[in-house]
Formats: sequence, C-alpha cells, structure tokens
Amino acid sequence: MPDATLDGDRVGGATGPAADRVPSPSGATAREVERLLAAEPDVPGLRLLLDAEALAGWAAATGAHPLADGRYAVRYLRWKPGAGGVARLVPAERALPEVFLAVWHTGAAAKLAKGVGRAGRHAVHVDPDRLALVARAAGDRDLPGLRLVAPAAGDEVPARPGRDVRRALRGRTSLRPLAWKPGRRWVGRASSPDGALDPVVVRAYRPADLGRAVEGWRTVAGPPGPPGAAGRVRAPRPLAVDARRGLLVTEHLPGVPLDRLLAVGDARVEGALAAAGAVLADLHRLGPPRPPAQPADPLAAEIAAVRAAGRMLRRLRPDVLDATAGRTSGATLVDDVVRGLLRGGSGPLGPVHGDLSADQILVDARGRVSVLDLDEAGRGPLVADVADLAASWLVEAPAAADDRLGRLLDGYAARGGSWPDPDALRPWLAARLLRRAVAPFRTGSPTWAEQTDELLRRVRGVLDRGQR
Repeated sequence: MPDATLDGDRVGGATGPAADRVPSPSGATAREVERLLAAEPDVPGLRLLLDAEALAGWAAATGAHPLADGRYAVRYLRWKPGAGGVARLVPAERALPEVFLAVWHTGAAAKLAKGVGRAGRHAVHVDPDRLALVARAAGDRDLPGLRLVAPAAGDEVPARPGRDVRRALRGRTSLRPLAWKPGRRWVGRASSPDGALDPVVVRAYRPADLGRAVEGWRTVAGPPGPPGAAGRVRAPRPLAVDARRGLLVTEHLPGVPLDRLLAVGDARVEGALAAAGAVLADLHRLGPPRPPAQPADPLAAEIAAVRAAGRMLRRLRPDVLDATAGRTSGATLVDDVVRGLLRGGSGPLGPVHGDLSADQILVDARGRVSVLDLDEAGRGPLVADVADLAASWLVEAPAAADDRLGRLLDGYAARGGSWPDPDALRPWLAARLLRRAVAPFRTGSPTWAEQTDELLRRVRGVLDRGQR
C-alpha cells in the first residue's frame, strides 16, 4: 500500500535500534532476487535496488554525505526490465534527507550523464561503474515544482511559484515530506514554525499529469477556493494550482487514518466504518461539476491494468503464477481474472474515488469522515471503489475483511447507496487484489516473494468461491 500520510508511505523511515539493522531477505525472496539479477547482467546497479544488504554496504563505502551517515531503506521501487529503475530511499534518521537512486542499462550510459546534469548540485553520489545516481528530492527534474517549494540548503534562489501558490504557502516555511514516488509525485505538509497557521498539503506532479489530478480533486472536493469553503464531499479542498510547474496546494484536515484505528482496535471503528460507507454513498451520487468528457471504456482500462500487473508478476513469480492458474487448458490466473471481468461487466458508472483504501479515509476527533488522495477520482464503475476497499482488507486482515465490509455496507445502504451483489463484486475484487500483488516488491519488502505468493493464492480463492 502506514503513517499519517496521503499515500500510506512511512514518514522518514523507522527509528531506533531496529532501524540500524539491514532487513535480511527471506529464503524465497533472496533466491528470486538472484534469479532476477542473473537475467539482467547489463544493469550493473540493479543489485542496489533489489538487495538491501548490498545497498547498505555500497552506501557506507561511498564516503558521500548523507549516504555514508545512515542506513537507507527502499520504500518505492519502479523497475523496467532491460532498462533500469529508480527507488525512493528513506533514511533511518529523520535528520537525513530522503534521496532517490536511479540505475541504468549499460547501453544507456548517456542517460546517466543526463541525469547528473539535470540533478545539478542536488546530486549526492555518482557511480559510473554501476551506472548509478543518488540525488536529493529537489534533483527530481520530472517534478520541477520541488525546486520552488523545497530548495536544498545553500541552493540558488529559485524562481517563484505562481501567485496563488505563494499566497497559500505564505508564512508556512516548515515543510515535512509525506510521500514521494520519484519521477511521478511528491507530497509534503507545509506549516508555520510557531503553529499559528493551519498547515496545508503541497503536491508536486509532472506538469503534464497535473490537469488529470486537479480534475480528480474537483470531482469530489469542488473547484479550488478559499480554506474552509464547503466541498461536495468532505475532503481536503484544493486551494491553489500552478499548472506550469505542476503544483497543487490543498487543505490539511486533522484526524487519524481509518487503517490505524482498525490496527489498534479503537472504539471509534464501528461508527467510523458506517460513516465511511455513508460518505462513499454520497460520493457515488455526486453530479458532475461540469459536463464530463465521454469516459474511456472502464472495463477495457481495468483489463489493461490487470494484464500489466500480470506481466510484472510473470517476471517476479512465474512458477506461482502458473500454479494458481485455473482448470481451463492454457489459461493463466490473469486470464481467469479477465474472463470474470468480461462476464460481469462494469455495472453502474458514476463518480468514484479511484484508489480507495482504509489509509485514504480520515476520521477526526468528532467522528467525521473525510476521503483523501483524490488524484484518481473521476467517473468509473462504482463497484471498483468497493472492490478496492475489500482488497485492501484482504491484504491486511483477511479474517476481518467480511466483517469490516459488512459494517461499511450498513452506512452505505442507510444513506441510500445500492451495494453490488457478491457475484458483481467478485471479479472486480479479484482484479484489484491481483493488481496489489506487485505491491510488496514495489515497497521493498524483504519478504516480497512470500507475500506475493499469498496474495496470488487469495486471488485464486476469490475466483473459486464464485464457481461453487
């Protein structure tokens, strides 16, 4: 998929004695790492992305500050077979900056030089032999807004962001990173040093991606406006946009993510689940803020996403993917999921969150529920939001998933929502669960192989229940 962040990423990494130990990969994961490395001999830095011990040893040997001063862990990994990859590295010590590590194929040495040039003074370390670059967040040139809102100490005076963004950030000079997918998106919380001003959330995107994200926020929370204005559904309001530099500033709402309440068995959970169901029903009944463009075929988009996940899973765990295939000759688990989607169809369409999980549901001290992280919001199958929540619970607490979903249903139905029947939900649940099966690898888990295997078996179980 957490700490109180917008993406479910940990903030600043672990602290204390445990953070000083490099997590050793499990037997199955260690074997799979070696297999993947053997298949990619022309990406000499790939071991740094996939092997935590190798990363720690290499970082300590660089002599480069801040790498040599602390242990870093992979929290986000994007790997393109045959080309290279990039990872977000989170330090064990909060005082150290987050950095990204990029590695390239031997046939793309020119890209290393280009990456170094684009990072400029934000480059921390360059290893020509491994075709590897480490740089601070402000060196992520795919996210140009970062240099404006989070320049490094001693950096040149940056160009100023747009007027509306400057106004939204005025007096809020303390910036804490919350989530970062290098080359894709960065999220941070800006606050005033004395706490006199309410904090806001700063989001940096690739400029080409900003328009889609703003439309998602507008779908649920309404158009950008002043703080405290009424929204369409309780959600952080967009406050300011800088389209040229890919910046969006939104409200910061106080509260605790629902996944935390569930993890500790907080007494507010039962009411929060019903309230979350009511908010989801409200979201699904929203009228468009303006006439939308004709939506793309949502079923085709889901099938494409399932097949893309299947291609990565074929790289990561081919034997297990085959072992979980159905009884149809020549069919794979991915084929079975696609067949279920085609049989069930999309169902009713309407406004959806698009990436819903319990860490994207916020509960405040008064029990009010908000939805967060609206980048993917838009028009789509209503069943997809339900499937996303159910899939997240099947990953985190499978024994409790049915009970949690039932309590959410109570609030959804009480607000007038029409809940999908099990036969309509099952293929979408299998699809969203399969798409989550690559998450342990992408988040750098030392047991990603075993976790992936278990998720694939749960996908098979969801499909088999529908065949009884």
